[in-house]
Amino acid sequence: MKSILIMGGSDFIGSALAKRLIKCGYQIDILTNGKKGNRL
Repeated sequence: MKSILIMGGSDFIGSALAKRLIKCGYQIDILTNGKKGNRL
């Protein structure tokens, strides 16, 4: 399994990318400033 770091993963594009990568079988880590965003 490949791991990917997503920077800014809680915003609209980052969260959509994270969900897509999870469906494709990737393990992801998300780095965010924590000020706003969606929960995955």
